[in-house]
Amino acid sequence: MGGSCSRLGRACRLAVASLFGAWIVHAGGLAQAASSAHVAEGAELALGRALLMESRCAACHQGFESLEGSPLPAPDLSLSVSLRPLDGVADRIIRPQSARMPHVFGNIEEADRPSVIDSLVAYLSEGRAPASPQVDWDSGDAARGWQLFNEIGCSACHRAGLEDEGPEGLARGAFTPSGLVAFLEAPLEARPDGSMPHVPLSHWEAIDVAKYLLGASIVDGAPAPSYSAALVAKGRTHFQELGCVACHAIPDGRGNVPELRPTPQDLDVGCLSEAKGSAPIHYNWSPEERALVRRALASLGEDALSVAERVATSLIRLDCVACHQRDGVGGPTEATRDAFATDNLNLGEAARRPPTLNGVGGKFPEAVLFDIIAYGASHRPYMQTRMPGIGPANARGLARDLVALDSSFQSSYAGSLTDRDAREAGVLLVGTDGMGCVSCHTFDGRNASALNAVDLTTMGDRLDRGWFEAYLRNPSAFQPDTIMPTFWPGGESTRPEILDGDASAQIEALWRYLSQGRQARVPRGLRREPIPLRASSDRAVMLRRAFRGIGKRGIGVGYPLGVNLAFDAGRLRLGSIWQGDFGDASGVWLSQGHGVFGEGARRVIRFPEAPAIARLPSNEAPWPVTEAEFYQAFQFEGYVLDNKDRPTFFYAFEGTAIEDRFLDQLDPQDVPFLRRALRFEPTVDSGLRLRLGVDSSVSALTPNSVRLENLGLRFESDHPLQTRTTDEGQVEVWVDLGGLEALRVDYHFEAQ
Repeated sequence: MGGSCSRLGRACRLAVASLFGAWIVHAGGLAQAASSAHVAEGAELALGRALLMESRCAACHQGFESLEGSPLPAPDLSLSVSLRPLDGVADRIIRPQSARMPHVFGNIEEADRPSVIDSLVAYLSEGRAPASPQVDWDSGDAARGWQLFNEIGCSACHRAGLEDEGPEGLARGAFTPSGLVAFLEAPLEARPDGSMPHVPLSHWEAIDVAKYLLGASIVDGAPAPSYSAALVAKGRTHFQELGCVACHAIPDGRGNVPELRPTPQDLDVGCLSEAKGSAPIHYNWSPEERALVRRALASLGEDALSVAERVATSLIRLDCVACHQRDGVGGPTEATRDAFATDNLNLGEAARRPPTLNGVGGKFPEAVLFDIIAYGASHRPYMQTRMPGIGPANARGLARDLVALDSSFQSSYAGSLTDRDAREAGVLLVGTDGMGCVSCHTFDGRNASALNAVDLTTMGDRLDRGWFEAYLRNPSAFQPDTIMPTFWPGGESTRPEILDGDASAQIEALWRYLSQGRQARVPRGLRREPIPLRASSDRAVMLRRAFRGIGKRGIGVGYPLGVNLAFDAGRLRLGSIWQGDFGDASGVWLSQGHGVFGEGARRVIRFPEAPAIARLPSNEAPWPVTEAEFYQAFQFEGYVLDNKDRPTFFYAFEGTAIEDRFLDQLDPQDVPFLRRALRFEPTVDSGLRLRLGVDSSVSALTPNSVRLENLGLRFESDHPLQTRTTDEGQVEVWVDLGGLEALRVDYHFEAQ
């Protein structure tokens, strides 16, 4: 297919792949294979029809009445030209294969084409004004733009962005800087057909993405030159004679629209010809695309397309299938999987995967579905991918068809619950004394756990009542890998004491309660009560859960003297220390294992997340970053507790066995501190170092004592402490372990 597939390139590849069985996703017998083959056949027809619509065949030819909405509105040239440098305008005319636009110079001699193109550029750019004021190009950052391009979903359609940190300059020459920023902020103004949807971007984000796409060194072009009236008039004549006016509106009127011609009977001549220059108008379709177009033309009759055919065609034409799957077609592929990311891995794969469109017309009322499609309304804040909007004109028919096509669901409730009783039962069911919905879902933006699933207060306005009940009764039927539990297995309630265990009444109560939206009474459990965890007077307390800056391999220890630490068993380092109470365990005990332990102090001293022990070839060598390969040199071997439940950690680095013990001690003024005692076997050779901490301001008190001024922490050791300043202006404190069998380091908390 190569470069001939532009806007529909990805859909083209998908459809052609389907011919070879790439869409046979259920490899379990002839019936399933046949079913998948049927899906592929439907996708081929839909793709062919989408090509006919994108190519705007109905602008010149009759016989496309069954393609509702055809011809599509063509790009607004008066605006599009203002977004581009003049050589970019000429390039779009000379090389139309870069868009779903034909080559129109079949009747013009090769030698005459440059002058024709010059006149067209003059006509289209006459009176051309900047699309927007000059942008602050220096404020943009191409690296941030590349990151945004890959995080928010651009690379799901534009695959080049998935390459290793580049290539920068994907759109170089196609836009001016201010023009591309204006286009990214409002693409539907230039392309009202929805071929480029509106992706929510701030002005500054648009500059970053534009800087990545154009290249950091590009600058806005010079103002358009002045053209003679004769050249402009010549361009206007060519614009009409070449048929451009059949699709594109122009500032001074549409001109003389060509008379509609019948659909070609001989499919090997005219627009479908494979030889450029053999016909006045030529589309640079690949052989596969021509086959799909021929099949689509043969399927068009006097009758309008069915609702299902319209939906399939629209989803492919608008490239919804680049992200979403419906009826076995589309969705992320292995190649585009990394284009979808999430801020919350606790929700599993569903947190980053775009939701299926199966049954979506039964899930949402039409008005809600219209807002989602037209404006990109989204209620999944944990997804980094941003839902684009295709504009009202393109969304209206698709939303209507989806609702008409998909199954509707009916409520099974036939009781007589009063609103008051329903809401009382609803707030109980949602809270932690009921079914614990707030344990996973946010409520009016607040959360009781780290899961942060879809906000409960939006559901009454967004969802269809019947779908809501059907989903609650059997969530896995709608999403097989969902983490949503079933509270009514086999139709029986797991909370029989509420509303006599009547499943229909309980679901009705939930619906009426949630339909109050943000006015609904706050359920129990949203305001999480702390669960204090403290050491006793003579024994330490330990908790193995997630700690800030460490993750789920944290081992927290609270000591009787009120000093505490969190050890990182994944990176084999001291992660943090604090003074006071050990902390609050509610974050990890009440959130299905997904929360984070809350330290019992406002001031927590956190140490660098990079490895604390490293082999450096010299004192000037930089400290290694947190690469996975580096940690292969470490091996955690567990810990043992003494008679006061204080741990000694055991691990190894490059064959050196290390014992790492922390004790709570009192200094001569009875102020508690942490004493760290390390032993090495065999004796450490040269080059191995232990980095104790990093701060922007460090004072060396003695050769064996250093104070970290900003952190309010003092180290005292039985071996010399060394410091050095990094390129970033930070000061590292470390110990050369060469030749040591043992090392003692005291951690003293000091006032800031």
